[in-house]
Amino acid sequence: MRLGIEPAKRKLVYQGLPPGKREQLVLANADHMSFAGEKLFNTPLKYSRDVTHTAEQEGKIWEKISRVTTPFWLTHLRKNVSATDVKRYKENLPSGLDKEDEYTVD
Repeated sequence: MRLGIEPAKRKLVYQGLPPGKREQLVLANADHMSFAGEKLFNTPLKYSRDVTHTAEQEGKIWEKISRVTTPFWLTHLRKNVSATDVKRYKENLPSGLDKEDEYTVD
């Protein structure tokens, strides 16, 4: 049984979004189910996941997800967000990422 869709297929969605309003974040050693808070450590082998790691690595992934997605939600869900706020967010987000992570925005 597969949990989630593999990253290559998820990345195709970006191409279909309206230019100027799209963002894509791919974190190394995380898959879609990681963003949902699903445990990887000791996951039964019958489930197909795109990544595997230790319980310690899993905690670090969840910390990173919180660190980089909180500014996204704060920027996009607040009322009266200025273009300057959005620009600042997009410029600052990569500073919270590792070199293996991918952030695509236009």
